[in-house]
Amino acid sequence: MNPATQTPPISESFALIADLAIALGAAPLAKHVGCWEYRLGDRWLIAVNGHRTPTKTTTGCEVPPFHAYVERDGWPGGLLTPFGGTMVGYGHELEDELIAELKAAIHGPAAP
Repeated sequence: MNPATQTPPISESFALIADLAIALGAAPLAKHVGCWEYRLGDRWLIAVNGHRTPTKTTTGCEVPPFHAYVERDGWPGGLLTPFGGTMVGYGHELEDELIAELKAAIHGPAAP
């Protein structure tokens, strides 16, 4: 936690989702009738609820206020908040893959 502000650090994956939404002109996310949804590559679906009430995705998943829901290959992959969240699986492999996809979408693919 940042002692000066008493707030926890921002989650990297959530921050990148916000950066992507800004880059695509989707912000502010509250302007969308439901969740803002974005297909990231062939494997990922991102749905962000920018509202103060729970909101359903087009696939029927209820997303809490100010959370991001992610699916990978049509399966639930995680529920993220600005300060953390939960991803399925062991370790950080799935989140690391999501972060790499988000960075590529924002900045272009990494050079080999």
